[in-house]
Formats: sequence, C-alpha cells, structure tokens
Amino acid sequence: KPRSTGASNKRQSKMALRTLRTLRSLSRHSSTFASLNGVPTPAASLKCSIWDVTFQRGDGVFEAVRVIKDSNGVPAPRAVSLHLDRLERSAAALELPIPPRGQLEAWLRDAARNGGEGGYVRLMVTRGGGAQGYGHHLPDLDAPPSAYCVWQPINEDDSRTFALEPLCAPWHPAGFSKDWATIKWLAYGANMHAARLARRTGADDALLLARGWGVADDGPLGDRAVLDGPNFAVAWLEDKVLKVPCLRLCGNQNFT
Repeated sequence: KPRSTGASNKRQSKMALRTLRTLRSLSRHSSTFASLNGVPTPAASLKCSIWDVTFQRGDGVFEAVRVIKDSNGVPAPRAVSLHLDRLERSAAALELPIPPRGQLEAWLRDAARNGGEGGYVRLMVTRGGGAQGYGHHLPDLDAPPSAYCVWQPINEDDSRTFALEPLCAPWHPAGFSKDWATIKWLAYGANMHAARLARRTGADDALLLARGWGVADDGPLGDRAVLDGPNFAVAWLEDKVLKVPCLRLCGNQNFT
C-alpha cells in the first residue's frame, strides 16, 4: 500500500514495493521493423514534421501490442481486436480521424510477422499539420496525418527488484474522471517527468496514483487507487493470486 507523505517518513517510500520484481523491462529498446502508412520504412529514417499537431502537442493516439505466435506458429499481435477497439475509442474521444480498421490491423500484423516473437508493435497515429497555427501559412507544407508502426524487442530483466515512488497523477486520464479514462494518447510528457521526480528520491521509477475518487486532494497517498507506471502496467502477487488495479474503481482502461 503506498505511503503517506511527510518528511518524517520520507525514507519509507519504497516500503514493500522494494520486493516488486519486474518480469519485463520496456525502458530500453530498439526498433528493427517500421512502416509509415503501411509502407515499410527504415526504422532509423522515420520522421515527423514539426508542424504536425501531434509533434507539438501530443494530440494523437497509440497502441502497444505484444507479439506472440498464433495457432499456425506465425508471429502475430496479441488480442489485436481489443487493442483496435481501444484505439478507436481514443480516436473518437479526441475527434481524430484514423485509417480504416482493416488497414490498421493489416499493418500491425505485418510488423509483428516481420519483427518476430519476443517483441511488441507500437502503432501511433498523428493528426498532421495545416490547421491554424500549425503551418497554415506555408504554401508548400508537407505534414500529412500519419500512421507509424514499429516493432520493438522486449528485454528480459527479472534479475533485480525495482523501488517505486508513489506519486499522485492528476494529469493521468484514469486519474481525473471517467470521461477521460479510455483515452490512450501520445501526450506522455508528464509521465516521463514523474519518473524523473521519482528517481530524485532514490527510487527506480514512479507508481502513479489516482486523484479524486473519494479522496481529498490533501488526503494520504495510501488511500488512493493505483493506476500504473509512467510506461508500464502494474500487477502484484498476493496469496498466490495475480492482481491488477481495479478497472471499475477508476475506469483505467489504458493499460494492457
């Protein structure tokens, strides 16, 4: 259970969380396959225009899908329909046009097949440029909406434990209100800064906690609901039962 704040118990922030072992680390990775709008593209050459609203504001959506072997032994995106359902919900909430579902699934499967098992596919859809304030004054603007699809390996790292610093996350979609809970957008700057703040305390990363949901803003962290990490999902083992944050409590439909 996360600790309460206060100078007297500052060093208790790691608590039982020190015993948390990571099964997979997604913090360091490199891409070996990529496509742009379905066209295979060298991963190191992918670019996004500075006039793309998504580049400037994070106003886009994404999914990260684990790659496993299907019944025929072919690398394929796991639970692809559920991921596409969530992508469509996110895009609808942001009023963001996205390519047809069939195309998106084909691009995900192509990346999974070419990248192989032991990795995951990240799909990112941008809004493009040309709107007022985003390159509308440029007659030769080249900033179309784009769909990037990249395969990345998952690095095994179960040899150590990680300490997590509990931090309230008022910016987190699932930590604000139910109307925002289903949006999985690309604006992760606050998440990354939360990780930096956690490392300043001596922890390895942050554990994001919900704001509200019956807890006063100045209430103890120990009473708050757990959401996830800045770039990882959270689960824990209790009495031989694997548990995850409650979807009903916070509507946290962002983690996989």
